Amino acid sequence: MTHFELDPRTKLVFVLVISSLAVIYRSLYWLIGLFACSTVLFFVFGVRFSNLLNRLKSFIPIIILIIFVQSIFRQEGNAVLAVGRFNLLTDVGVKEGASAALRLMILILSAGILVSTNPQHLIRGLVDWRVPYELIFMVQMGIRFLPLLREEVNDTFAAIQLRGVELVNVPLVKKMKIYSHVFLPSIANALIRTNQLTLAMELKGFGVGEKRSFYHEVSLKSVDKILTFVSIFLGLTAVILYYKWN
Repeated sequence: MTHFELDPRTKLVFVLVISSLAVIYRSLYWLIGLFACSTVLFFVFGVRFSNLLNRLKSFIPIIILIIFVQSIFRQEGNAVLAVGRFNLLTDVGVKEGASAALRLMILILSAGILVSTNPQHLIRGLVDWRVPYELIFMVQMGIRFLPLLREEVNDTFAAIQLRGVELVNVPLVKKMKIYSHVFLPSIANALIRTNQLTLAMELKGFGVGEKRSFYHEVSLKSVDKILTFVSIFLGLTAVILYYKWN
C-alpha cells in the first residue's frame, strides 16, 4: 500500500472512474487532460517512474499500429501522406488514431495504479463488498496465467537458442513455422501447471467451508470514504461537462 495507506477498494474506484472516462471520451483534448490526471495519480500512489516507462515502452509498437490503422480508415480531412489519389494519412485520421492510442495508454496507467496494492488486501476488501470469493480468485488466477504463459514461451525460445538456432537470421517463413511449434508446447506446459495448482487447491480443501477466514483485515477509513465519494462525484461531473460542451 502507498504511504497514504489507502484502502485497496479506494484505488479500485479511482481505476474504474478513470477507465470509464477513457471509454466515454471521444475528444482528443479531453483525453489529453485525462492522461495527465492519470499520470499524476500514477505517481501519487507511489508507482515508480521506471515502471511507467517500462509499461508504455512495451506497448509502443501497438500504439503506433493503432494510430496507423485508425488513420488509414478515416479518409476525411486534409491529406498528410498520400500515395497517388489514395490518402494514406489524413489530419482527421491522425487525430482519431492519437485519441485511440491515448485511450489505451490511460487504461494501462489506470491499471498500473493497482500494482501498488497487495492482491490479498484487494481480495479481502472485495469480499467485504459481498463479491463472491470464487469469482475474485478466478479472475486473479486468469491474470496470473498470462505471466506464466510468457515465462513458458521465453524458456522454450531460450532452449532453442541454446541448441544453436539463431532466430534473428532465420527467414520469416521458417521463423513463423518455428513459432507455431513453440506456442503449442508452451500452452500445454502452462495448462499442466494450472492442473497442478487445481490439484493442490483440492488437496487443501478449497471451497469446502462456506465462510472463509483471512489473515489480513482491511477497513474503509474516513479518508477512504471521502476520496471514494470525491472520485465518483468528479467522474460524474466530468461526464456531464463533456456532454454539455461537446
